[in-house]
Amino acid sequence: MRKWLGGLMSAWLSLGTAHAQVYVYNTGTGPGAYTSYISEYDTSGHVVNPAVVTGLDGGWGANSLAISGTNLIVGGYRGYIGLYPTSGGAANPNFITVPFNGVNAIAISGNNLYLSMNAAAGSGNVALYSAVTGALLNANLITNTNGGIIAAYADKLYVATHVAGSNYDNITQYAISGTQATSPVVISNGLGAPNPNFLDPVTALAATADYVYAGYGGAGRIGRLAANGDQSGTGFFPVLVDGYPNLVSTSALVVSGNLLYIADNVKNSVNIASINGGRASPIVTGPRPTGLVISTGSANKTSTANH
Repeated sequence: MRKWLGGLMSAWLSLGTAHAQVYVYNTGTGPGAYTSYISEYDTSGHVVNPAVVTGLDGGWGANSLAISGTNLIVGGYRGYIGLYPTSGGAANPNFITVPFNGVNAIAISGNNLYLSMNAAAGSGNVALYSAVTGALLNANLITNTNGGIIAAYADKLYVATHVAGSNYDNITQYAISGTQATSPVVISNGLGAPNPNFLDPVTALAATADYVYAGYGGAGRIGRLAANGDQSGTGFFPVLVDGYPNLVSTSALVVSGNLLYIADNVKNSVNIASINGGRASPIVTGPRPTGLVISTGSANKTSTANH
């Protein structure tokens, strides 16, 4: 029975994420210690390279992570966004300069690089940069977002915005046309109270053509909502994955094929779950994972909170 289940799990992983590589940002032990690093795994959780990028800012450092082609893009607590090729090319740790403690989350779609700027450091806006050159295209793509978590898919950008005086977030979809954001639609209005399913702010987002997936800091739960906002009459953002006891927090979230990859920076693990729901199971345990991306076969290039 155990052998049969193991074979089924291997087939499930192969079907969902053939030829993909998983990159995990592991946060270090103290600010300024430069002990953070990025590890590379296959989609079953086997180590490919335990430290593909090293010497990153430690503790509360740069732990927002995205991927553009073969380039890992890392940022941005200490005032920079770095570009690190996975193919062995020269790194550029100062690809983009931002304010100290400036970036709370990053997302990529095509050649567009979106930075969610920390409200405490200034604008609290979403800025648009070129993922190729690092050039600033629009510093005020979306204003007054309070440094919310973001996710991008094709020409759509999703922004989780904290509701003042509450413990929950709204999620708004924007259409991106050139260097402008248009047609805002609130697809989830108040994910926490009075919603009994999610009583924490959004800490990770992922998007596909049809769905938006949201993870919550202390809930150990993943919610799924139709990208057009249809909640099928429930009135609530429905629970897709209730990960407890294996999952108690969500620091990063990626959709790849028929799987969800979920980083938990409390249990110190990377987990998988079916996109159709169910329990989460760990495939990597170890250092504190605060960023997570998948190189190929991924439906979404994720963004993560800068904890």
